[in-house]
Amino acid sequence: MAAARGSGVAQAVFTLGTTATAAIEDGVAVS
Repeated sequence: MAAARGSGVAQAVFTLGTTATAAIEDGVAVS
């Protein structure tokens, strides 16, 4: 259970990080 929960947290952090990176790249591309 703990391993699955840790994996879920890691996946959420990865998704948030990827989204933030894409948003930053979009901002750089616009400017």
